[in-house]
Amino acid sequence: MSRGAFNEDEVRALLAACRAQERALLGLLCFTGLRPGEPYALRWQDVNLTTGAAVVTRNWDHYARKFTEPKTDAGKRVVALSGWLVSQLEAHKAQTGAKPAALVFATRDGRPLNPSNVRRDVWLKVRSRAGVRPLDMYSLRHTFA
Repeated sequence: MSRGAFNEDEVRALLAACRAQERALLGLLCFTGLRPGEPYALRWQDVNLTTGAAVVTRNWDHYARKFTEPKTDAGKRVVALSGWLVSQLEAHKAQTGAKPAALVFATRDGRPLNPSNVRRDVWLKVRSRAGVRPLDMYSLRHTFA
């Protein structure tokens, strides 16, 4: 699998191929430029759906099984959320019934997602349904840039 940036038609195809529970995560990666471990550490208290902003203060390190500081000092930041993305996050929040301290994207028992499982169970399937080039999930960050 290679790395690159998806074009606008590919982004539309990817989002159209997403199931409801997948769209918020992949939309967040695509339209904010977050590194893949950052959404896994995002709590609802970090997301302001009224102002359309999310505060990134940590990352999920799956191998160490702990939350860590962002890669760089610039990694601590506020990211803007488009109106479309806010609506996807609102729908996701309504579906999960999340509390403020809860993770935005979590397993059924509230633990952080396993990136390998997301790749296998979400990314590869969405990419296949969309019929786009075989780029990796990190390419959504490059698409934003």
